[in-house]
Amino acid sequence: MIKLAAGVLLVIFILTGCSNENNASSRDHSASGDGEMMAAEEKEALNEKSGVKAETEQPAEQEGQQLIKSPQDQKIIYTAEMSIEAEDYNKAYTKIEKDAQAAGGYIVSTSSNKTENGPREGSITLRIPQQEFNGFLAVIENGELKIFSKHVSGQDVTEEFVDLDSRLKAKQAVEERLLSFMEKADKTADLLSISKDLSTVQEEIEQLKGRKNYLENQTDFSTVTIQLSESKVVVPGVDNKEWNTWEKTQRQFMGSINALLYGGSAFIVFTAGNLPIWIMLFAAGWIVYSFWKRKRRGGRD
Repeated sequence: MIKLAAGVLLVIFILTGCSNENNASSRDHSASGDGEMMAAEEKEALNEKSGVKAETEQPAEQEGQQLIKSPQDQKIIYTAEMSIEAEDYNKAYTKIEKDAQAAGGYIVSTSSNKTENGPREGSITLRIPQQEFNGFLAVIENGELKIFSKHVSGQDVTEEFVDLDSRLKAKQAVEERLLSFMEKADKTADLLSISKDLSTVQEEIEQLKGRKNYLENQTDFSTVTIQLSESKVVVPGVDNKEWNTWEKTQRQFMGSINALLYGGSAFIVFTAGNLPIWIMLFAAGWIVYSFWKRKRRGGRD
């Protein structure tokens, strides 16, 4: 009986141990399954978040690239230099001025020079709206004017313009903070210090605004410089005054008369003006002559 009871207890113990192992194993599998499910869910959630973020950031990057590549946002300073020849300088100048006004532009400066019988030449500087820049050059080229040379260049100042805009916004933010600090300051020393800093910041803001306005003006209006020369040569005609013999004879005759009159007038002035001297010389000569004559008579006697 004792052996039988011991054998039953041993069987029960073995069965109990196996059951516990099975339960533990099932719990481990369940825990691992739950962990894998949670990890999968978290991974899926992260993928969804990252997907949303990618979707939201990708258009922003594309939009930034579009803004950079957009022609409307490019800040380019265009300049052109042309050398032109025309038969009549005044007509060509008038035509260029009208073409510039038709394009919405204007003349900034002009200069010209002309020799006595040579052609006329000069320089014209114009400001043309950027959107009409190419059209204006095409009008000049397709006209009756003879184009000798043409040079067009552009300077991209987009980066400088964006930098100026960012710096200006930063300085304006500093200005607002300094103004708020000044309102809250109670001590005179603090007010003086803030006022000094504020003056410096405002001066920098004005400089940035001035540079920004200059770039805007240079990019809104292109500069065109035209060297204009005249091909017409003035040939003296047969009836030119330089070929008039009668007028030359008259001038020569009058010149001779004037020379005689000038000589006679000079002789009269010289003689009459020195009359006292002539009288003294004549008296001295008479005395010498009388003394010499008497001495000669005495020698003969």
